[in-house]
Amino acid sequence: NTFKSARSFAPEFFAIHPVEAESVEEEVLLMELSFMSQTAEALMHVPSYSSWLEQQDQTRVYQYMVRVLRFLQRRTPTKTHWILKSPNHLEWLSTIEKVMPKVSVVMTHRNPLETVPSFCSMVSHGRAIFSQHVRAEQVGSHWLNKIERLLRLSMHAREQNPEIYSDIFYADFIQSPKETLEHLFNRFGLRVDDEVSRRIDDELQHSKKNRFGQHRYKLEDFSLDAASTSARLKPYMDRYEFS
Repeated sequence: NTFKSARSFAPEFFAIHPVEAESVEEEVLLMELSFMSQTAEALMHVPSYSSWLEQQDQTRVYQYMVRVLRFLQRRTPTKTHWILKSPNHLEWLSTIEKVMPKVSVVMTHRNPLETVPSFCSMVSHGRAIFSQHVRAEQVGSHWLNKIERLLRLSMHAREQNPEIYSDIFYADFIQSPKETLEHLFNRFGLRVDDEVSRRIDDELQHSKKNRFGQHRYKLEDFSLDAASTSARLKPYMDRYEFS
């Protein structure tokens, strides 16, 4: 069960994780400037680096990310909100709260029996662009361990400072995307005026699901199964009623 390297994997990867020149991208790429992000382990099999990274204090990484964001913002009005997004942050929410004390965290939830194989598939296709051989079972084992860690740490951070957290569920967003966004705006005291409403409509029209093709995946592709995955992620699945 091996993903072999080939240029043909590039369009498949970008169908899974679209990258557009004039669109947004995850700020985890800014964290690469400190050589301390999950990007390396997503694109390569580097377990020693992963173990080392988990033991590091990420304070200076987030401080530098904030510095770069301020630089990018230098020509815009100072009264703006940063909207950041990356699963990388689940591991370091306590650090984020320290570096950005006014942060509000929106946690999005989807059944891990769907998200785990989806993420493993994205990682496998991404690695196949850079590596001669990618072992799917290796990807599954590594990232199930990592996801278990991310969820455990994020739940612990949330228990320490629950008032800054909000939740949305993937199923709600897919069914009623605009209403879900309007709920979040109201949660943060922001007004959905005509211009904001128009821009939401434009983005929803542009970002239709499967516009680059359908992403197919299953746990068994990565030597995982529903029973053991559910057991490993039981605290999270019980908390958000995915059991």
